[in-house]
Order: sequence, then structure tokens, then C-alpha cells
Amino acid sequence: MKKYIIFTIILAIIVLLGCTKLNMKKDIAIPKDNKLQLSQIEIIQLNENESESVYSRKNNSIFCQDSIMNEVDINSFLVYKSSAYAKDNKNVYFPIEIICANCPGCGCFCEKYIVSGVDIQTFKVLSNGYAKDNNFAYYNGLKLNDVNIDSFTIINSTSVYFFAAKDKNNVFIQNKKINADPNTFEYLDERDIDVWMKDKKNVWTMLKSDSSSIQIVEKADPSTFKLISTPKGPNVSGNEHYALDKNHAYFLNKIIEDSDSKTFEPLSIFISKDKNNAYASGNKIIGVDIKTFEVINSHYSKDKNNVYYLKNIVKDADPETFKP
Repeated sequence: MKKYIIFTIILAIIVLLGCTKLNMKKDIAIPKDNKLQLSQIEIIQLNENESESVYSRKNNSIFCQDSIMNEVDINSFLVYKSSAYAKDNKNVYFPIEIICANCPGCGCFCEKYIVSGVDIQTFKVLSNGYAKDNNFAYYNGLKLNDVNIDSFTIINSTSVYFFAAKDKNNVFIQNKKINADPNTFEYLDERDIDVWMKDKKNVWTMLKSDSSSIQIVEKADPSTFKLISTPKGPNVSGNEHYALDKNHAYFLNKIIEDSDSKTFEPLSIFISKDKNNAYASGNKIIGVDIKTFEVINSHYSKDKNNVYYLKNIVKDADPETFKP
């Protein structure tokens, strides 16, 4: 109900303002190709019926998604390309809060888009949602707390899911400050569902879909920690759920109890073994004859005595003739 009321109010405002003629000021000087360079970030002025990122210009007005931006000075409005930041001679803009109407074709509306407290003269866009001016750093249009602006910089990676920055004192994952050493913190790699990082003291992981899930991997040794992949074959789907350090093997971000990291071997997406035990999803398979243990496919395995579905014995299954 609340969304419907908000949508109705915004739609009424758009209709009303869409019929209002704006006073045009003298155009600012823009090159013929309609592009400028600022700190190696390309910025462009929108012509009529052009769009970039979430912004568009039509009927001599600027829109953020389907919301008319009444505060904008249209003649000084510039969009930072490959980002969602924009500015004019009064404000810096970012789609901080977007509401989409719950009906087909009703559109999405920028509920909040003015970045507060910006020094426009020194403002510059960095990358991955980060920006800064002489006083503050920003992530997705919101100020970051406790930032040393002179040392603030982006942490580079090859992942489209890892957005991080640091200053001389702190590390930030998106807008969240974590207790990491900024001098040794680094991006490791990404896998199917997660991203991995480390510093001199800890290893971290987080889900690609949720940056708030970032957590320290318990007891991991960062100096020897490495991610490993499972093999791929006609009956085995490869995946990247495993890791090793000098002390342990890991499934996802959990220690595989009693594992021997020196002899540990992933066999499939769920099944692994070392010199002493076999494991399914990081859990020990009880009673396995490790000398004859082998993988059948991603979920099934066998030894001379039994067939196993993950860690459970398949009742009455003959290891010699069983086919899943």
C-alpha cells in the first residue's frame, strides 16, 4: 500500500512538472563530440533524447530513471560515464534510493538522488561506486565514515563483485569498514558463489550476492592459504569449493575436521579424500576403506564394501555393478 501511495504521488508530480516549461540559460562550452575528460573519467553532456546510465534528457528536462530531476540545471548537467554519478553547477547526483512500481510498465523512480555535503569543485569519481572530494569519500552516493581522504584509494581486482577501498588506517568493503590491515590486504580470487581476500593476519570470504556476509575464515593461515579446484570429467562436474593451507583443508569456508592438507585431494564438487579419510561436503564418510575408495560422479562414490550417496551408505547397492 505504501509503495502504491508513493508511486501515485511521484507520478502526479511528474505529470505536473512535465507540462512546465523550464527557463534555459546560456549553454556551457562543450566540445563538438559532446565529451569532456576529468581525471581520466569521461563525462558527457546529454543532448535531447539521449540517455546515459540511469539519466536521460527529454522534453528539455533531466530524468533519473522515470523521475524528473527538478533541482537540476540542465545546461551544466554532466554524467560521469561508466558510473551512476552526475553533477551540475549546484549538486552531485547518484541514484541513492530507487523505488519501482509494482505494476507492468509503471517504471522506476529515484526517490533520493542528491549527494549531500559535496565539494563540487574538488569532487571526482574513482570507480566501482567510489568517489571523493577534498573532505569526504563516498560509496554509491553516501559518505563513508572515518576516512583519511589523503590516503583513500581503490583496491583493484578482476572481479565484478568485489568493490573495496582503503586508506592508511582502514579497509572498506563497499561501505562497510572491516578490521583488516590496509598495508597487506589484497584480493585473492572469486569462485562460483564467493569472493576471497586476505591480509597478514586473516583470510576473508563473502558471498557474491551479499557483501554483508563477509567473514573471517576460522584458523586459516594467510601465508600458505590457496584456493583449489576440483577435476572435471565425463562423470564429475568440476567446481571450486575447496581450499588448503599448511594445517587444514577447507570446504567452502569451513575447516574439514581431521583432514590432512598435505595429501588432501578434491575428487568432485562434493567428494574429497586424503590419506586417512573420505569426505562429502566437508563431512567425514564413516567406515570408508580409503585404499579402494573412488568417486563415481559428483554425488556418488564407492569402496570395495559399499556405495555412498554423499556421506550415506546406499542400502543393498553392489559396488561392482552399481550405476546411479
